Amino acid sequence: MSNSDPNSGQPDYSAGSPVPPTPPTPDMYAPPAPYQTPGYAYQAQPPMNSMAIIAFVSSLVGMFVLPLIASIVAVITGHISLKQLKSSGESGRALALSGTIIGWVGVGIWALVIVGFLIFFVFAIGIAASTSNGYYS
Repeated sequence: MSNSDPNSGQPDYSAGSPVPPTPPTPDMYAPPAPYQTPGYAYQAQPPMNSMAIIAFVSSLVGMFVLPLIASIVAVITGHISLKQLKSSGESGRALALSGTIIGWVGVGIWALVIVGFLIFFVFAIGIAASTSNGYYS
């Protein structure tokens, strides 16, 4: 017994014969659409302020790689970016604030180190002058 209709040349799929597979459509392999509440669309994120990124990165560089100079750059660019963020509507306030704070901490640490060295050298010169044994007197 043959499963084909002699008049059409196509196989006969009636009476328990297997159903042919459906051909793939382009939508079958597309990723599912993200869930959206009906009537609400996703809002685009505002652009990131580039000065805020520079402030944060230079503050980290100032702490670990290039001490005082990068910390000063972080403080300056951090204050500039905070001023820009008030009027531009960009994002990045947390980065700008972090960069500014870490930059000021780096500047403060290096200011203490410099003052400590100055005190040490003044103290060392004072001791050397008081214990002079008369070579230059």
